[in-house]
Amino acid sequence: MLRSASPREIATELNVQAILEGSVRRTGDEVRVTARLIDAEEGFQLWSDRYDHAVDDAFALQGEIARAVVAALHGQLGRTVEVPPLDPITQDPMAHDKYLWGQFNLNRRTEEGARDAVDNFTMAIGFDSAFADAYAGLADAHLALAEHSAQARIPRTLEAARAAAEAALRLSPSLARARAALGSVKFKAFDWQGAEAEYVRALEATPDDPWIRQRYAELLAGLGRGDDALVHALVAVERDRLSAGSWYTLLRVQRARGQYADAIMAGQEILKLNPNEPEPWLDLGLLFLLEGRRPAAEAGDAFERYAELRGGDPAAFRSVAVAADRFAADSTTASRVPPEVAAMLIGRPVQLAVFHQIVGDREAALSALNRAHREGHPDLASLPTRPELARLWQHPRFRAILADLGLTAP
Repeated sequence: MLRSASPREIATELNVQAILEGSVRRTGDEVRVTARLIDAEEGFQLWSDRYDHAVDDAFALQGEIARAVVAALHGQLGRTVEVPPLDPITQDPMAHDKYLWGQFNLNRRTEEGARDAVDNFTMAIGFDSAFADAYAGLADAHLALAEHSAQARIPRTLEAARAAAEAALRLSPSLARARAALGSVKFKAFDWQGAEAEYVRALEATPDDPWIRQRYAELLAGLGRGDDALVHALVAVERDRLSAGSWYTLLRVQRARGQYADAIMAGQEILKLNPNEPEPWLDLGLLFLLEGRRPAAEAGDAFERYAELRGGDPAAFRSVAVAADRFAADSTTASRVPPEVAAMLIGRPVQLAVFHQIVGDREAALSALNRAHREGHPDLASLPTRPELARLWQHPRFRAILADLGLTAP
């Protein structure tokens, strides 16, 4: 979205006065970086410079550019900014390169991206075995992979995440990202107190980290502390408006609070950042149905787009929107989720239960949740945040699952 936007549009989106642009060109072992500071309101160039360095001197180049930008901010905008110590997180340029690729792939928010990130962070550790941030990244990558894994692989994946987070903390006990990753492992293992303790310690060390705010907000939402969850979700978006993860957390928190119109706006922000990410389309379709003020066709369109991006059957997903709209109007018109849809959601039991429930198949919804409960599926942590399951909240089988997990119905 932002590549074709003007500096003024970008500045409005980010709420900033100036934009730093740059380009990198590598020739052999040499790299040339050109940096430009643009006045966002008027669009003219305030400052520019060019830097030539050897590739293996990248850390010195980062420091030089940072100091030059700070000087430009002071001279052109009258802003005084202190340059913090620029201690590199590793002294090995190859390790740093693999680490950056790991972060890039992790931010893709796909199964393939998570697998690539695991490989990238593992290679970074291979170049520098004392690289604490790479171990923390590896823990995050395993956590992301657990969201896409079949149930049989989830315990092994979470254990790998735990081992990586603990390795990072042995190397750097104050590393907030590693502390938060360990909190997420405990969250997915239904250790609510342990997870919150880790998140709080992480935020004490790095209060401005939007990723930590996201994770903590989702824990608080699951525990029924919606007001606190919303505060952390909003801070995460404020700190990084270009993070799809921050908007996604806000969507989930607002959905749990019944703020469907606001959650829809958050979903639309995600799609501005990445219109080809499947999950927001699925959540938007469900939100359109929850909101109840839009034609069912809009939910069907969103479901179809999700199916197209996932390689599924668009017609089958559209039929769910039609059946859900019919059941919402008349509870005697219950139907079943098409097998093609159920097959695509089989590894995501809470989402599958939601689809069964919105078309009126209560028994199938409860069966999906009971199976997930027997297998200890981490998706169950989100149960109290799914208003689509409201008709099940008082059912004895549903309440038994929540009680065993130490959760309560909304």
